[in-house]
Amino acid sequence: MQKKKLILLTCISISAVCLLAGCGKKEEKLENETELETMADDKTEARAVTSEDGTVHFSSETGEDEAYDFGYKASDYVSLGDYSNVKVDNIEIKEVTNADVLEEVLNRMNAAGMEAGDLTDEITAQLSDQKYTTADEYKDYIRKVLEAKAEEIREGDLFVEVLNQIADTIDIKEIPDEEKEMTFEEIQSEAAEKGVNITELAKQYQEDGKLGSSDESDASINLIIQYIAEKENISVTGKDIADYKEELLEYGTSKDTVEKLGERRIARLALKKKVCSYVAENCV
Repeated sequence: MQKKKLILLTCISISAVCLLAGCGKKEEKLENETELETMADDKTEARAVTSEDGTVHFSSETGEDEAYDFGYKASDYVSLGDYSNVKVDNIEIKEVTNADVLEEVLNRMNAAGMEAGDLTDEITAQLSDQKYTTADEYKDYIRKVLEAKAEEIREGDLFVEVLNQIADTIDIKEIPDEEKEMTFEEIQSEAAEKGVNITELAKQYQEDGKLGSSDESDASINLIIQYIAEKENISVTGKDIADYKEELLEYGTSKDTVEKLGERRIARLALKKKVCSYVAENCV
């Protein structure tokens, strides 16, 4: 059995915020990866509904009160020492400054194709889909979003500290098939071997949450998260998944990106957040 040290945790962010913002991953995609995502992108089955007030609501394939099934038992593949009694130094939440708020507003204006400038009430209405009518209201909203991000990052950092403390006890036997993602080359080869359309095959892997870079370090993190979740009876339901999609929109993730992530990947992110929060609460 191969022992895997968790040095990799120092360069991989646990929080969904950092993951989606590109921390620990390159923002620029390889040409093949971009092509694969483009082929798999199918808006006809998007599960997003916009209400009359402009709010986007997502549904989930998993029942509202049904726990998402990841398809395997983590304890069959990984074991780790006693994390519940590990204590680490507290990490202060990063203070959100006025400059941080302004930077985020400008980023959102840029993403919406607007020129940089003062935040007016008119621009506020456009950026928020009429949810906010004044610049001050919108800035208050952005501040709360950034504070939530900062708390999530803190919890992720504390989680990493705990795992680093027990790194010598972590034994990853193997990566289950359910956690293995397919690269462009692998899907291309499989499509040729089976004589099937590569676009349809790519769509299927995306729906299964297995379209990506086949990064073993990500799979290892998922295994550890899943192991702790099983031990502590932590799960994500269909409602958790739908709520988390809406939360990603609050964080500034585009609707298009959220729709393309797939239910399994969203369930993973929602579970990471729950597990990190649980560990962080008990380690300081």
